[in-house]
Amino acid sequence: MKNKKWLRVASFMLLLVLSVGYVAARYDYPPNHDTRSLAAFAEFEKNTVDGVALGTSVVKYGFVPTAAYEQSGVAVGLLATSLQPFGATIPLLKYAKRTQNIKFAIIDVHGLRSAAVKNSVNPTKIQNLYLNIPGRIEGYKVMFGLFDYVDRVYDYYGKPTDEKRTVDKSEAYWYAPLIAFHSRWKDGLVKKDFKKPHTTFLGAYDIKARVFATTDCSPYYYCWDYEVGDIDDFQKNELKLLFEYLEENDIEPLFINMPSFRDKDEQQENASLIAYCKKQGYKALDLCTREMLTELSIDPKTDFLNRGHLNSKGSVKFSKYIAKYLTENGFSAPDHRGEDSYNVWDEQAEKYNKFYEKGWKNAKK
Repeated sequence: MKNKKWLRVASFMLLLVLSVGYVAARYDYPPNHDTRSLAAFAEFEKNTVDGVALGTSVVKYGFVPTAAYEQSGVAVGLLATSLQPFGATIPLLKYAKRTQNIKFAIIDVHGLRSAAVKNSVNPTKIQNLYLNIPGRIEGYKVMFGLFDYVDRVYDYYGKPTDEKRTVDKSEAYWYAPLIAFHSRWKDGLVKKDFKKPHTTFLGAYDIKARVFATTDCSPYYYCWDYEVGDIDDFQKNELKLLFEYLEENDIEPLFINMPSFRDKDEQQENASLIAYCKKQGYKALDLCTREMLTELSIDPKTDFLNRGHLNSKGSVKFSKYIAKYLTENGFSAPDHRGEDSYNVWDEQAEKYNKFYEKGWKNAKK
């Protein structure tokens, strides 16, 4: 009788665990469809990515992996989200290296502007990152790396006055994703909240209403009329930590300031960050100059979505330029075109080209 009693208890506990596991897996944190690059990166076969492009929305909109591949055969994975915390750079590189033999990293500096640092350290941005990385254990590793970054931000800049924007590591929702639904329950969840984001074009951004729109940015050249200055001690320390990690792991960086026409003080800070990286001996490109736009073949009248981001015309031009730059400037960026294990890159490139041509054809109607 005792054996039957324990068998019933064991069976009940097993069913409970399976039920809870099913619910947790079925109703996980609502995926943020702006983090599609995170889902796409997990789909790459092992050791089929040479490097990664990391940054905020300027990279999310501005880098097209298939365009870079078509140009030079280089395989660059995309790991970029809106207002991505700069402190996610090292955790995301660690995440990438667990499946890919990363040899270089294209790192945009927009997220290291002081205002961007403070705005990006909030619960929503951190949740969007670690909860949208396929595999909860991998996500938690990124989360703890970000917690260390949060501490450094608060130590230097102080905590925000708005408690809703403060990252409190003791909150249970960090460790139990279902609790993180609380902010969404108020407005109501919909069916798409429970669907895995559909990844296309190796993670390239593909929302038609945004990548096929145009803003004439030619009146905003005055934003680039500034003198490069110094950066603060927090920024220097974050770059120092990043430099050390890159050197220890034999990853060659290319620091970039993506083409944009933001406010003059923002542009000045980005340019100052690039100048600092150059001074430390690293390759760095400030793409916010008339000369660089000409070299990129980017037209400010037709190739920008808005003052802060490239549209798909600009992003294809930028991606091809960067691929060519990598191959001509000593980066470990081999040409994989024609190799069997890179067939998916060819297939996705063909699909992206059709998407691109059809999108701009419809935009002109």
